[in-house]
Amino acid sequence: MTDDYDPEAIESRWRRRWAETGAYRPEPDGEDATFVTVPYPYPSGGMHIGHCRTYTVPDVYARYRRQQGDNVLYPMAWHVTGTPIVGAVERLEKGEEDQLSVLQDTYGVPDDTLDEMTTPMGYANHFVEEHYKTGMEQLGLSVDWRREFTTEDARYSQFVTWQYETLEDRGLLEQGLHPVKYCTNEQQPVTTHDILEGEEAEFQEYTLVRFETTVDGEETVAPMATLRPETVRGVTNAYVDPQATYAVATVDGERWVVSEAATEKFRLQERDVTVESTLSGETLVGSDVTNPVTGEAVPILPAGFVDAANATGVVMSVPAHSPDDYVALEEAKADAEDAPERFADYGLDPERVLGIEPEPIFDVEGYGDVPARSAVEEAGIESSDDPALEEVTGDLYNAEFREGRLHESYGEFANGVVAEVRDEFRREGVAAGRFETMQEFSEEVVCRCGGDVEVAKQETWFLRYNDEAWKAKTKQVIEGLDAIPENTRGQYTETVDWLNEWPAIRNYGLGTKLPFDP
Repeated sequence: MTDDYDPEAIESRWRRRWAETGAYRPEPDGEDATFVTVPYPYPSGGMHIGHCRTYTVPDVYARYRRQQGDNVLYPMAWHVTGTPIVGAVERLEKGEEDQLSVLQDTYGVPDDTLDEMTTPMGYANHFVEEHYKTGMEQLGLSVDWRREFTTEDARYSQFVTWQYETLEDRGLLEQGLHPVKYCTNEQQPVTTHDILEGEEAEFQEYTLVRFETTVDGEETVAPMATLRPETVRGVTNAYVDPQATYAVATVDGERWVVSEAATEKFRLQERDVTVESTLSGETLVGSDVTNPVTGEAVPILPAGFVDAANATGVVMSVPAHSPDDYVALEEAKADAEDAPERFADYGLDPERVLGIEPEPIFDVEGYGDVPARSAVEEAGIESSDDPALEEVTGDLYNAEFREGRLHESYGEFANGVVAEVRDEFRREGVAAGRFETMQEFSEEVVCRCGGDVEVAKQETWFLRYNDEAWKAKTKQVIEGLDAIPENTRGQYTETVDWLNEWPAIRNYGLGTKLPFDP
C-alpha cells in the first residue's frame, strides 16, 4: 500500500460520480426488475453499527442483482409513526436533564439546533439529515434517494388508509375489547412516552390452568398461569410465596384463590371480582391442588422466588422440562433433608417433598430422559443463583418448542411437535373448562408518575392476525420471496404463527387517522 493512499478521497470521488451519473436511479424499462426492501429505520436517535449491518446486507444483494442484469430499485424511508419521537420532544420541552444529556453529550447537538427539534418532525428530520442519510451516503449504499419519504407524508398516509379500508372490507379489522397499558395510579391508559421502566414490555397471553384445592373447607379454584400449557401433565408440585398476601375471591361467580395483587388484574381485564377474605401465603403451603388434566393431587411448597405480583401468584412446577423448576426442586429437597423443620412448620411432611420426582412428558433430541436435568448438569449449574440458569432455560424451551414430541399420555396429540400442537391443545383445554386465559406483561412496567402499569381491556380496533386463512396466505407469500439471508425465512413464519389479535390504533402520537373511527 502506498503512503499516499487516501480512502476518504477515493470514496468521496466515487460517491460524486454515482450521484452525477444517476447510477442508482432506475427508470422502468420493461427488463427484469428487482425491488429490494428493508424495514425503515426509526430516527428517534442516531445511527449505530447495527443499522450498518441491516442496510448493508440488502445493498450487497442489490448490487449483485444489478451485475446479473436486473433493473434494481432500492429505496429508503423513515418510520416516524408512534409515540417515541413525540415523547422525546415533550421531554426536551420540559428541559429534562436526561434527554438533554442524550442529545448534547451523546449526539453532539449544538444549543442553537435544539430549538429546531421542538416539533416531532423537526426532531426526526435532524436525525435523518445529520445521522442516517449522511451515514448511509458515506457507506455508499446504492439507494435511489428520489423516492425518499416518511410515514407522516400525505401520500404514505393515503396508502395506509387504503390498506385499512381494504382490511375492513375483507373482515380482517374489528372493534372490540383489547388489552392496553393502564396506570393504576393515574387510572388511565398510558403510552410508551409515559413509561419509566418496561418500555419494551410485550403483552403475553397466559394460559390459566384451573387447579382445584380446598380453602377453609370449601372447594376453590387455584388458577396457575403458564406460557407452556402443554407441560401440564408434567406438574409435580406448586409454589406460593409464604410471606405474600393472597385472597379468596369470587371471580365471575366462582370461588378462586389468587394473590391479592391478581384480583385487581382480573378486574382490569373485565372480570367480575369480589374479594371475600385475605390470607397469608403460608396458610396455603402443604395444601394439595388437583391437576385438571391428570386428576393427580400435588402439594404446594413455599418459595421466596415466587413473584406474587405477577399473574396469579400461584406457580406450577414442571421440573422435567424447566431448568428453573428442576434446580428449585433440588434445593427444596436438600432443605427437606438438612432442615426438615422448615417444612414441618408449615404442616408439610418433609418426606413428601423428598419423594417428588420429575415427570418427563415429551422427548427432545440432544437431551436425556429428563431434559431439564440434562441441561442443568451439562452446564454445571448447582444453584438457582447461577446466572447461566436463565440462558439454559431459554435454550431448552426453544428446543422443546421446535422439536419436542409429546408422549403417548397426550392421546390425540401424542407424538406431535410442541410448536404444531400447542395452540390446539390450549383451545381444547379452554373449551373443556380446564383452562382459561389472562393477559400479563413480559416484564414489570412502571409509569413516570411512579404507579404500576397493568394490562387492562378496553374498547379498540384490532387486526385479526389470528385469522387462519390470512396466516396461510401470508405463509405462501413468505415461501415465494427472496429472504436474505435465507435463515430469516423461518423467523417470518414463526412470527406469523404467534401473532394474534393486534391493536390497530393509539390515542396519542404520530400516524394516520383510522378513516372510519370518529
